[in-house]
Amino acid sequence: MKATTLSMGENALTLLDLIQRAAAHKGLRLCEGASEARSEPIKKCKVGKELLAALSKRGVKKCNRYIKCDDVEFTLYVGFGVSDEHRGVLIVPIVVGTTGPFVPERGRFPTFQAFKVLVENDSDALAVAKELAASDGIVVVTWTELGLGGIRRLADLFTEFAGHNETVSRLGRSGEVFDPVPNPHYPQPGDELFILEPAQPKIIEMWRKQLNDYRSRLIV
Repeated sequence: MKATTLSMGENALTLLDLIQRAAAHKGLRLCEGASEARSEPIKKCKVGKELLAALSKRGVKKCNRYIKCDDVEFTLYVGFGVSDEHRGVLIVPIVVGTTGPFVPERGRFPTFQAFKVLVENDSDALAVAKELAASDGIVVVTWTELGLGGIRRLADLFTEFAGHNETVSRLGRSGEVFDPVPNPHYPQPGDELFILEPAQPKIIEMWRKQLNDYRSRLIV
């Protein structure tokens, strides 16, 4: 199996592929051109007096009592990230809009609490928004849910192969011995490669053969 025969979408996926699959699994689409992995807007909220009162009860208070309700508007999104610890894609709340009037001078805008209040007061909220609001601020779409149980980063697979052998690790970083290259340069973070479980033993076996061939050439 050469790097050129890694079949994208079949035995190899990019980080962006994984996030897109998780988004689709939750009925969402990614926002194109965003600097971070987040969904398209899931709700735009014009905040009236009742919502302001509900926000205030959760600790999301105006720091300027003269701010008018008409000046307050929020757009809700969800953000995405891959977690090795959770073995899946994390979904987190994002609130964008007129947050300034609510931020204490040296504090941070309480994103999750605001998201939670706005969703709980929205009868038309999406299922994923309700799920997130009912959580502790993070929802995990596991690899198993996506039918990708056992998937691993290409770089992590090579780390396991190299073990504690610094010479092998250094050869991997050189990019001159192993194919597929275990630590390639990714033009974008979303290009990072993940390998599906059925293909992992084949790649390790190829690396082992390439390492043995390299050692044989040194002896000659």
